[in-house]
Amino acid sequence: MATTFVETGNEGDLNGTTPVSLVTAPAGGERRVIRSAKICNKDTAAVTVDVYKDKNGTAYRIIQLTMAVGDTLILDEGDIEVLDATDETLKAVMSGAAATTNPTFTSSYAVIT
Repeated sequence: MATTFVETGNEGDLNGTTPVSLVTAPAGGERRVIRSAKICNKDTAAVTVDVYKDKNGTAYRIIQLTMAVGDTLILDEGDIEVLDATDETLKAVMSGAAATTNPTFTSSYAVIT
């Protein structure tokens, strides 16, 4: 069986205290190699963001930090793990609601089958 390698990505907004998937879980027989994830604080106030790997409902923190207005958090291949099971997702959540504008995110990853 040949191995396929497809690069793709995701973008959107964080949503207060509701976790948001930056990279969704792979399908059976797939791996997702995360190349980068970026979060930009577009709010008018500082926000605290927690980025973590969710493994079957258990959070494994990668980083938690308070971002000043205009700050961008950049995680690259050295900071993020491979998602290699159908119950693994890269997520981010804020510690509270945004004052005016939710932070935005982009992620890029490769799907390997």
